[in-house]
Amino acid sequence: MNPYALFDFVSIIFAVYLGAYVYSRNTNNILNRIFLVISLIFAYTAFCEYFRLTAPDYATAKLWHKISAFWPYIPVLFLKFVLEFTGNKLKDNKKLNTFLIIFPAVLSGLHIFTDELYTNLVHHYYGWRFGEPENWASAFVATFFLIIGIVSVILIIRFYFHQVQTRKKKEALFAIIGLSIPVMSGVVFEGVFQRMGINLPPINSITTIIGMGFLSISILRFKYFTSDPQETIQRLFATINDYLIVINEKGQIVSVSNSFLAYTNYKENELLEKK
Repeated sequence: MNPYALFDFVSIIFAVYLGAYVYSRNTNNILNRIFLVISLIFAYTAFCEYFRLTAPDYATAKLWHKISAFWPYIPVLFLKFVLEFTGNKLKDNKKLNTFLIIFPAVLSGLHIFTDELYTNLVHHYYGWRFGEPENWASAFVATFFLIIGIVSVILIIRFYFHQVQTRKKKEALFAIIGLSIPVMSGVVFEGVFQRMGINLPPINSITTIIGMGFLSISILRFKYFTSDPQETIQRLFATINDYLIVINEKGQIVSVSNSFLAYTNYKENELLEKK
């Protein structure tokens, strides 16, 4: 078996298992649903890449390359995941959500019916590899997904620095690492290096496995994706526009809404346990 294609085979199993496991923990959570869809689309593209790399001839390799057309949804769903993860107000923007559905569909159509995005399949020591044509469409798509990757990472880093509780910071940190590794490696290895003519085996399956490993730590250790009433309350306090303060039986402040903090310019740790 082709050792480079073997990583695709392993990643298929890992992605399907982890996606199904996360989804089963709370089927009503939008994050769990998005994570499942990302996992299944990645597993499908890895499946196609496995058969493309190991194809016996050009025609077979091109067929598997063409039917791997759902890849544009992965970075777009990554952005959607980050918007939901951070509670960003854009997550409910109808125009943005419509665009995030239509734009990848258009790219998938271009991938299947034209050679505007990828062409020139060449057989290397690790298998069949596509090239990128020097045209405006290919350059635009590469730039667009680079911007999506950078914006997504910035949003989740900002979310990390806005957290006060240690547990929430650790959750966000593992999520940052897990979600950033496959996106940034894709930009560097599949984008920059390929355009510079540096011919390396495809490593997106390896980096995605590593990224999902960090995500699994966040899930299993901190149970970020599980249904937790306390998490629901915290998310409510993070997004509600009303000014809310919760006190315990001793009259001490135990939680305040972000809107109240923004209005008073206080930090949460300055108010907690005060009367």
